[in-house]
Amino acid sequence: MIPGTVGAGVAQNIGAYGQEVVNTLVSIEALNRNTLKNQVFSPKECGFRYRNTFFKNEWREEYVIVAATFRLKRYEKGEESDRKYHKYIEGMKTYEGLKEELKTFAKEPYSIKNIMDAVIKQREKKLPSLKEYGTCGCIFENPIITKEKYDELEKKIPGLPSYPFEENMVKIPAGKLLDELGWKGKWEGNVGVFDRHALCIVTNREATGEEILNFIKEMQEDVLQKYDVQLGLEINIIKK
Repeated sequence: MIPGTVGAGVAQNIGAYGQEVVNTLVSIEALNRNTLKNQVFSPKECGFRYRNTFFKNEWREEYVIVAATFRLKRYEKGEESDRKYHKYIEGMKTYEGLKEELKTFAKEPYSIKNIMDAVIKQREKKLPSLKEYGTCGCIFENPIITKEKYDELEKKIPGLPSYPFEENMVKIPAGKLLDELGWKGKWEGNVGVFDRHALCIVTNREATGEEILNFIKEMQEDVLQKYDVQLGLEINIIKK
């Protein structure tokens, strides 16, 4: 599973299967490093967007997140509640991405726990074990490009998936670009790419920060040279 904390999850606006942290977030409490006083923010004040917030970039030297409040939908246990929940998720991207996994161990109507278990099963299949590797999870953001750029790329990578983002823009999977260039499973010294997920850089726990950073730059440069696409980072690089 992906390593992380609640504060980092909020700062990153983490998400998967059609959901993001901001969808259930009510407020954020953060320590102002200059005044040493806590401030409470609404999500609207914090610049939430795809895998990004003010906390991750503009405010990263000014604030430290110390608490977050979430509001979730409540469903009672029982078949009637499961039916209501199933109806709620049927039109969501979350459900579409988990259908095949759910069929292997559960029956409709699916419960909240069924969905949770399906997500965990899929993540365990795709992501490295923290007991075996050193990793900070997925490194790269999925690029957001123009539809014209997508048409150009699709000629080089037939069937390249795309997801509507904003007017005339689409999001494409960074992992697919890296797969096409042979990065999945590739190692250089103490650093490599997990053999089941091209966005996960892993180490044998002996790599230096410099080795990891150089490896990341090589991957970015390869995609830029071959596809003219800049891979942005989901993580922050902190240099002393």
